[in-house]
Amino acid sequence: MSLEEFGVLAAKDQQIDMLIDERTRREAEAGRVVIDAQLAAWIVDGLADVKLLLVAPDEVRYKRIADREGIPASSAAEETVARERIQRERYKRYYNIDVDDLTIYDLKIDTSLTSVEETKAHVVEAVKRFLADKSFAVNR
Repeated sequence: MSLEEFGVLAAKDQQIDMLIDERTRREAEAGRVVIDAQLAAWIVDGLADVKLLLVAPDEVRYKRIADREGIPASSAAEETVARERIQRERYKRYYNIDVDDLTIYDLKIDTSLTSVEETKAHVVEAVKRFLADKSFAVNR
């Protein structure tokens, strides 16, 4: 099943999202975890120490998907736009969440600027700095 097909199925059955959300909450409550999911920042709000958004320009995203899936970039773009539209509508209907509102995130890092290893190092350093600054502010 493709991501697009899964999105269509989930748009018809809210229970799918509810099961995923419950598992996400349980994992967050366990602590010391990294959760990567479209809705995770909203689902774990209040449980997460840091909410991080990794971004890249659309063309970079489409090329990465195309390379990973072995499909033309134009197909990756069409499928991604369709999947994201379905998700956007579903999240608005089920949760009243506007996924285009990025203000919920504490940090945003553009992954297109560096290699995977460099990005990983930047993420680790940014999270450490964020948590240290947050701790400093609380202890003042």
